Amino acid sequence: MALIRDPGPPDAQELDGSFGAFTWFLDRAAEGDISLTAAGYLTPVDVQAVAHVLPTMGGWIRKANRESVTKPILHFRQLLQSLGLLRRHKGALRLTRAGAAAQRGPVELWNWLADKLVPAASGFDVDATLLLLAYAATSGASEIELDAVAAALTPLGWQTVDGRPVERRDLYWIPAVQVLRNVASDPADWASRWRISPAAAKLARAALQQR
Repeated sequence: MALIRDPGPPDAQELDGSFGAFTWFLDRAAEGDISLTAAGYLTPVDVQAVAHVLPTMGGWIRKANRESVTKPILHFRQLLQSLGLLRRHKGALRLTRAGAAAQRGPVELWNWLADKLVPAASGFDVDATLLLLAYAATSGASEIELDAVAAALTPLGWQTVDGRPVERRDLYWIPAVQVLRNVASDPADWASRWRISPAAAKLARAALQQR
């Protein structure tokens, strides 16, 4: 019933504050294609800029100027491509049609993310994402219960390719985890790196409602 009574997305101010990492890429691509290096990575200048706005970079202690070794940035950029907001074209990243619509306003971005968080196909990623969203939707501003999600997946018949039970580490790079962790106004410190914001919890509820 809590999901049915959900009041909807946060107000415009909270949305703007929570989407800083997303809008950095969308605004940057709207100004002109985001150039990639010959190896297909963001340039060092862009990596340094993203490091200041990406919540999952909080607590990063190494240099952040090479995307190939700065995994939070690499995975987030790839996430935006997999969500259909950016596409690669002739050695650069440019907005897709959906990305251009999302760049024009946070509500459009909110709706797109809510619609895309649950994979379309069936399988492990769908079951894991639905369980994760259910936990996140009722968590307020607490940590994502990855241990509980992993424990619930094993009785459903899921296991890793080497036959071991699902563990929290097997869920780290599920797109919904990456999206929710980066819907935040500030980078998380190391101790709270798995805590999600109230806006992220609302997005989880919206994604379940879309499903």
